[in-house]
Amino acid sequence: MHQHYLLQALELAQLGEGFCAPNPSVGAVIVKNNEVIATGYHLGAGQAHAEVMALQAAGEQAQGASIYITLEPCCHFGRTPPCTDALISSGIGHVFYGYADPNPLVEGKSQRLLEAAGIPCQKLQLDEIDDFYEPYAYWMQHKTPWVTCKIAQTLDGKIANSDGTPRIITGRALQEFTHQQRLISDGILTTSRTVLMDDPQMNVRLREKTIAKPVYILDRTLILEPTAKLIATASKVVFFHGEGAEPAKKWHGMAHVQLQEVPEKNEKLCLDTILQRIGEQGCHRLWVESGGRCFNSLVQRNRVHQAFLYISPQYLGTIGHSLWDGAWDVAAGTCDIQWYGAGRDGICELRWPTN
Repeated sequence: MHQHYLLQALELAQLGEGFCAPNPSVGAVIVKNNEVIATGYHLGAGQAHAEVMALQAAGEQAQGASIYITLEPCCHFGRTPPCTDALISSGIGHVFYGYADPNPLVEGKSQRLLEAAGIPCQKLQLDEIDDFYEPYAYWMQHKTPWVTCKIAQTLDGKIANSDGTPRIITGRALQEFTHQQRLISDGILTTSRTVLMDDPQMNVRLREKTIAKPVYILDRTLILEPTAKLIATASKVVFFHGEGAEPAKKWHGMAHVQLQEVPEKNEKLCLDTILQRIGEQGCHRLWVESGGRCFNSLVQRNRVHQAFLYISPQYLGTIGHSLWDGAWDVAAGTCDIQWYGAGRDGICELRWPTN
């Protein structure tokens, strides 16, 4: 039954995914007499943690009950008090958690504090929870985001018309998949070229809900104009530009727009610096929607952890623009490959090993 309750807690944690950074998303389930009596999940940084939400819902019934938490409870003061204090004062009878928090402020200290207070505390390993916290663990270690790219192509590897203008390649199922991935990501990275060609909104549109997300744009010469759709639809816009670009007056008065200068080499922005800056803003999971140039640059610099290649059953031939800029062998054992169906289209998921 332990696994059953931890999976319920994971489902709750997934509700907060993409909204809690720089905190991890966490879910909690309180069980008494083999019955779930309360649940909670972290809604966002600065708000009550999952354990506290669940304890508040349980009230006095928490005494002697067991709590199942996806992540080791915190034991330090941040924007909120330590969850270990709340657990001890609640009279909870047993604590189970699924993932050891890599935060050096925690790292096993919580378990020792709870056990010292007479509360048995046990870690239970679950593959699904390990996978869920992989981006958080990577960010905690490197302070740069876990990078996931998506790019749509035809059977012959074409991603746009031959002149670079956009072309609708995939169907509704993959469009919905894209919005779901935007939803669970802490930020979205794109390029000025993509914005100029597609004029995308770069927000989440699912089940009649529209949700704004932070958007990061590679714009070396600050060519974009405030009339671009995503300027109005993003919760925050950060432009990364080169050393020679003039911070244009056209962005003055837009509080949600930031301009950040980064080093460049051979008229290309330094991607390592950009990812470091994004990580400094607390972004664990970064979703990249761009053209072939940015995609290939990230892959060649070993900065992509996961990629979704959308494959459409079309053949464009000479009227299409190719994705592949130089050769890199995805079949040489450097990454794991899985295939899925999505309506009339397919997804090739690539995952590279992390250090």
